[in-house]
Amino acid sequence: TEYVYRKRKYQHSMNMQVICNASYIITDLVARYPGSTHDSYIFRHSGIHTRL
Repeated sequence: TEYVYRKRKYQHSMNMQVICNASYIITDLVARYPGSTHDSYIFRHSGIHTRL
């Protein structure tokens, strides 16, 4: 539904987690959660979290 893609000020958005190394090469990318999803939830459910 539409409301899960809204931020606090009713703008539509998606959360994206991008992690790169010192050479700016992307090593992890998660782009599937709506804007209302908390950052820590995305990190806890990412592949990089299980490897740390």
